Amino acid sequence: MTSNPDNSYVVSIEENKEILEIVCSPNLKHVAALHENNDISLWSITSQEKSLTNVKTIHIDNIRTKEKRFEISENKYVSIRKIFAISDIKQGSISHDRTNSYNFKIFDFETEQEIKLTFPDWQKEIDFLSFIENGDIIMVNIKYYRAYVFSSKGKDNLTWDCKSMIELQYFSQIYITPKGKLILFNDTIYEITMWDIEILSVKARVLIEWLHTLKHIEISDNEALLVVCAEYKSSKETNLYVCSTETGINLSSLTAKFVIDRFHLIASNKGERLLIHYINISGKYTISLMDPYDLKNPINANKLFENKQIQEQYIIKSDKIIYTNDGKVFIEQLVDDNWVEYLRKELKDTNRITTLSKMPIDLITKIIEESSYDPPHSDEFVGRFLRWGLELDDKSVILTVVDFNYRTNKWNPDDKKRQLDILPSFYADVKNYIIHCEVLENDDLIAITRIGVFIWTYNKLCGVKMHYYWNDWDNRLEEFIFDKSKFKSLLTDRTPGRILPFSSYETIRRNSDIEFGEGKALLFKQFLENNINEVFYLTCYGKNLMRALIKLKDDKWIRLLGKSCIDKCVKDNNFLISKISLLNIIFENFKVLSENHPAFIASALSLLGFVIPFNIVIPNSTSSHLSKYGGYYHLSKTSYFDILTSILWVHWISFQKRFQNKLQNFQNSHPFLNSIVKRVIDFYNVGHSTTVLAIPLPNFVSYPKDYNFWEELLLPKPNPFVYLNNIEKINEEFYRYLNGEALLNFKWNTSWNFVDLVAIIFATATSINWLKNGSAPTWAITFSVLFLEIRFILFFRANKFFGIYLAMIMKTVDKVISFLIIFGLFILALAHSLHLLIGSEPEISQGNSNFIIAEIELLYMLPHQRRKENWFPYVIFYECHVIKLRDHAMDIQKDKWSGYIKPYISKNLSETLLLPVEQPSLKKIEDDIEELRNYQRRLVAI
Repeated sequence: MTSNPDNSYVVSIEENKEILEIVCSPNLKHVAALHENNDISLWSITSQEKSLTNVKTIHIDNIRTKEKRFEISENKYVSIRKIFAISDIKQGSISHDRTNSYNFKIFDFETEQEIKLTFPDWQKEIDFLSFIENGDIIMVNIKYYRAYVFSSKGKDNLTWDCKSMIELQYFSQIYITPKGKLILFNDTIYEITMWDIEILSVKARVLIEWLHTLKHIEISDNEALLVVCAEYKSSKETNLYVCSTETGINLSSLTAKFVIDRFHLIASNKGERLLIHYINISGKYTISLMDPYDLKNPINANKLFENKQIQEQYIIKSDKIIYTNDGKVFIEQLVDDNWVEYLRKELKDTNRITTLSKMPIDLITKIIEESSYDPPHSDEFVGRFLRWGLELDDKSVILTVVDFNYRTNKWNPDDKKRQLDILPSFYADVKNYIIHCEVLENDDLIAITRIGVFIWTYNKLCGVKMHYYWNDWDNRLEEFIFDKSKFKSLLTDRTPGRILPFSSYETIRRNSDIEFGEGKALLFKQFLENNINEVFYLTCYGKNLMRALIKLKDDKWIRLLGKSCIDKCVKDNNFLISKISLLNIIFENFKVLSENHPAFIASALSLLGFVIPFNIVIPNSTSSHLSKYGGYYHLSKTSYFDILTSILWVHWISFQKRFQNKLQNFQNSHPFLNSIVKRVIDFYNVGHSTTVLAIPLPNFVSYPKDYNFWEELLLPKPNPFVYLNNIEKINEEFYRYLNGEALLNFKWNTSWNFVDLVAIIFATATSINWLKNGSAPTWAITFSVLFLEIRFILFFRANKFFGIYLAMIMKTVDKVISFLIIFGLFILALAHSLHLLIGSEPEISQGNSNFIIAEIELLYMLPHQRRKENWFPYVIFYECHVIKLRDHAMDIQKDKWSGYIKPYISKNLSETLLLPVEQPSLKKIEDDIEELRNYQRRLVAI
């Protein structure tokens, strides 16, 4: 890219026209503004003044703005080129007409020189460009689905080298985060993935409901929360999804009828809120604040902007708002230091504040290190909108709370006081039970007691309730003796994070029968029930709770937790694909649950056997029965082969378009011939009506992202699919469903195709060379026979007689020995290759379970290959012929199912297959009659 001095020049500041667009640098040092007359102005944020200083303005000819790209996806998503950007070192980029073969320009504001770039693949066109926090430049070309990362080479920052090229394979929308992550939307399976392009690994993913259109994505300043907005045009519904990039679970969701214009995550470290600009049902433009962990009870936030003369162009970043007015750029602090107080007093926001700036763990550490443990000197603890109190007598410790009334601007009277007796029945020393109490920033009360640390919270619906409890005694609390030195271990593994650490679930479960107060309330049991049933606890701490229950081998509570996870995935008798991440709580512990709680796993599989994303039928599909649906992609470094194939692919697409245009013209000009051809095509049409099903088992076929290479190479750890073969009952139950057969088809049509491919290509090439020259090298014949022998041995995977024997070997013998056995079989095949008769491929019954594929998967592949997202996806979707699926479902309705439990058939599946309406069972009729009688009794009592 060469410099073009005639294309740009400095202009006076007074000539600036209306501002069309503004962008800010990654670390909020500079702002660049694009004016309607093709001027670009640079504004400095180094000072503390509200009005920014215009450092320099330059003019660039032939600037292109809001240029649309339609070919980005198969569903014709419209994408607008985003190249206008500014760096922290005053370098800008802009899209313009291709005068020098490049469709963009990068320039330095200070030197007014053009930045020189050289693309390794001779690329001259990009569609997305972003400067990131570490100083690099990330660019994306949507024609070739390729990303480029450039870094500065010289001290003058005028020469840049491409340090990596990445194959993106496919996406319909893309976002580049300030920290250099790529967020890709795959509209073939409605999956959003956030990629770390340094290590080429998925950091987070969000599944949205099918047939929804992705509108926008926002990420918090620390990139810990991801918010997705999707729209379903048929019902005019808008969905918001909030996902944790740390846990990968959808934390909360919102379905609304109003139109969301913009949204932002603010106050990440002070009291996080989701700021939403939307048009309500009455047509009024409204600004609201919501807790991103619980998208309920929106609070009017118009007051935040009432003194700001903001026009159309504005940016919210790092809790500041940058906006334009009359051709000038301004910056203001949107979130003050006393943000929580502002929320409570000014905006009347009493919603929970989940993320705290002052961590309670620091407070606990401070209390533990104090020399004395005297009871609290005060019985009242006042927060911003809650006033807590302690009332002690000889037999009880009463915790009271009164909330602030913002209508009267006074505390509510004592007759509206809510209270709870928090003294355990076994503890007699009432006066010394409480060690210390203090109100946190979010108005929760932390209480350090002689049996552990409690955090109490309050809301108007349920009153005072236990929010957290920590004590690593893991035994009966009657035997617990409070000791300062031992209590320090409580904090060992509980480092401060985004949200508070999980509670001591093992201790809570062991003591769930303890009664509190004269009312004999089972507070620990209620706490467990809340953690199982409430979405916040389930999404944030469900995995920790499941591990604790598994350790205790508590089948009852494991079933309750698992049922809650599945119930949250069902709404109106239909499965919610966006909630499938909750099932990871169950299936990440598949091994131990299958061993110790097989009935629970079998029950879960029955409920998840026929999950249909949407009641959609694909007419005349040429896909085979139970073949994979959609695309599954893995990012990789670009090779020369990728460059070659991408060029050939683009030419092939161009040829297809030209051919289709000519064919269309021919059809239009020869309607009679076209009608004949159409009849012939319809006569020989072999298409089927199909629908799409999901295997809703998150990470069931995936391997952990974090691993040690040598340990993984020598002693690979199985995933749930691999371990499935070791549990005979669960294995049989899993393969009763279409999911099992579809999963085997997926595997043998992805990674395992390479086994057949190598064998066939190598043997074919050797045969051609042999026929042409009359002879072939000995090594070529030997390896051809070897690969064919390996392929022949793999055919035995579907034979139950051999499969069971091999599975027994793999199950009972050490992994290294099993590797030697398999390796020995390959050597034996080579030694006798000239004496074995290689027959044609036998008929393989897909009904038989695949016994050997799992072990080959562990021993054949390298560790990094087992992390490929396209081979081992998060969730798998597959096509199913409607006729065959309907026969399957009809057998279930006629009670011909031979599995553990009759599978669940959703409303969408029933409508898709046009199943007859099942008559209610006698028990259901009796329950309905009893419910009506109870309702009648209540009416009579009134």
